[in-house]
Amino acid sequence: MAPVSNLSHPKNPGRASPWPWAIAGGLGVVVAVNVWVARIAASDPPVVEADKPYEVGEAYQGEIEAFRQSATLGYSADVTVGGGRVTLKLTDRAGQPVAGLHGAMRLERPDRKDRDQTLNLTESAPGIYEATGDLTPAGVWRLHSALGDARGQWLDDRRMWVQP
Repeated sequence: MAPVSNLSHPKNPGRASPWPWAIAGGLGVVVAVNVWVARIAASDPPVVEADKPYEVGEAYQGEIEAFRQSATLGYSADVTVGGGRVTLKLTDRAGQPVAGLHGAMRLERPDRKDRDQTLNLTESAPGIYEATGDLTPAGVWRLHSALGDARGQWLDDRRMWVQP
């Protein structure tokens, strides 16, 4: 017959097991980190601002259709930003400049609505449209361009890192 061990007495009497303290300490760290993250989240402003988010969402389907119509024109753009100037070089499918358009560009900061601005684009050379504005602070900006004439309206929406 195998010997029976006595489980009621620890091997080292007078010394407590560290496991309950380790578990309690781990849970304490989790609670402290959760409180810290909740304070950070509550103190920062929301990332995206919209006055009427529901209406913005509803209008999105119309924007999608407008971009589909714009894509049929076959234009492509190369956009550069620097020194407070936005330059848009617009070409057709054959790589030729698209001249004679009129329009504007809306610049938006996703995190700061007070920096949003609309700039009129002027043609400085065939197919090259420029505008100047206050592009501070540095960071990610959304650029919404709309240029058009009798052939239709060309739309572009992109995000760019801007270093003033």
